[in-house]
Amino acid sequence: MKAGLYIFKDRKDRIKIDLPVTGKVNSPKFSYWHIAFKTLGNLLVKVALSPMSFIAQQLGIASDGLDKMDIDAQQRDFTTEQYTTLKTLADIIKQKPGLVLQLTQNIDYSEAVQNFALANLKKEYYLQLNPAERAKGLEFIDIATLNQIDTKDKDFIAFTDNLLREKNLSQEGSIKDKVMVFFKTVAEAQVIRVMEARNQKMITYLTSTCGVKPERIKVINTPLAQLLYCKKNQYDITMNDGEEQEPTASK
Repeated sequence: MKAGLYIFKDRKDRIKIDLPVTGKVNSPKFSYWHIAFKTLGNLLVKVALSPMSFIAQQLGIASDGLDKMDIDAQQRDFTTEQYTTLKTLADIIKQKPGLVLQLTQNIDYSEAVQNFALANLKKEYYLQLNPAERAKGLEFIDIATLNQIDTKDKDFIAFTDNLLREKNLSQEGSIKDKVMVFFKTVAEAQVIRVMEARNQKMITYLTSTCGVKPERIKVINTPLAQLLYCKKNQYDITMNDGEEQEPTASK
């Protein structure tokens, strides 16, 4: 409620609300207070559902897409469009000094682990074809290059089955089943590392480039136990009064 009321205030600390007054104002049953509280209640619901869009509209800023920012779970940097969104959020938070900008990262964890595992397998195949590149880690090999490797290519399948055969492991199942045998643990660590790196890059951009004070932003991950059921790759964006907020994974 406190944060919601603060959001309503303009630059001069005033709250302006248009009241939809209808009916007979001289009637004993007519109540301005009833209309005011009903209108305020409806606005608070609107703020709760889409706080960033509401604030942006108040400040005359384009509000489309400000309650979430879609991401790719494998991306290690932000796109131009994403940086533009972050810049807009920085402009908003600097005009609302009583609030804290919170960005909560959600990813489809199971899918991300599988994709990272597959990327590791493709890296091994790529390095077999390009041994001079072996000194590079996965992070330094262009993901786009690995994505060009066709998992249905007979040479790639033969390479995968040979790895399984060398370990006396079953060659049954899909390619995604096979990669999890080799790279599940490595991929899980990579997913968390990339998530943390994304958060840090976001914090650095908002504070160093956009000039937002560190105490005015909070960038966190949804807890892993909740990410196991998450089916979206996005940052949920909201503002609060600085009190601890419990992140909830988007499904």
